[in-house]
Amino acid sequence: MVVLAVAGLATTAAVTWSFQRFVIPPDPAARAAGLRTQVAVADVLGSPPAFRRFDRALPAKAPGTGLTVLGDCDGLYEGQTDGSWAPLEVSAAAGHHRLRVRLDGAARSDELLAVLSVGDEADHLVVAVSGPARSARFTIVRNGVAGPAGSTVDLSGSGQVVDVSVDPAFAWVRLTVDGREARFEPGGPPKDRTATVGRDPFGDVAPLPATPRVEPTPTPTCDDLVAAHR
Repeated sequence: MVVLAVAGLATTAAVTWSFQRFVIPPDPAARAAGLRTQVAVADVLGSPPAFRRFDRALPAKAPGTGLTVLGDCDGLYEGQTDGSWAPLEVSAAAGHHRLRVRLDGAARSDELLAVLSVGDEADHLVVAVSGPARSARFTIVRNGVAGPAGSTVDLSGSGQVVDVSVDPAFAWVRLTVDGREARFEPGGPPKDRTATVGRDPFGDVAPLPATPRVEPTPTPTCDDLVAAHR
């Protein structure tokens, strides 16, 4: 059973704006593109950029500025002067999930339906969708407690691409639909990155009728950077 959390919505909205304005880097794709150029010309202009590597998880605080690779290019990050991390490329293994799903017709009421579940029995969250046909609203359900719903997203076409960022390195969860922001919620995701698509194994949320198709989330800049050091 999902419990609705209704207290403190104004505070949540204010904190959400602050996180979006000051915590998320404005354009990680542009930074990654510039880095790929640096790597591509390294043979001519000198050595490729240096990087650190962590095998399983990033430390809570970045040990310094510069590039960091997680695992076997599960993610590529840049340490900031304040000790925070900026994501440049993040794969599903590190918490960036890209799903293609037919949402129109799947969510036709206020019932929450599970799009993606992450975590374990002790700590988990479910990205859930609700709403009438041709539109959708997303809600983050944490350990059976539903947060406020996001803004309404108008649906078009035969399917939508849903990007979900549940990277444990960050103190927020973010969701976009076809590139449009649909939900941003302060509060870090579970440390366990185990993900289930289209259903909730913890029994809090009903399954989505149509199972989403998992799309690739490659990390080409990270791959090129690591290869340049071999």
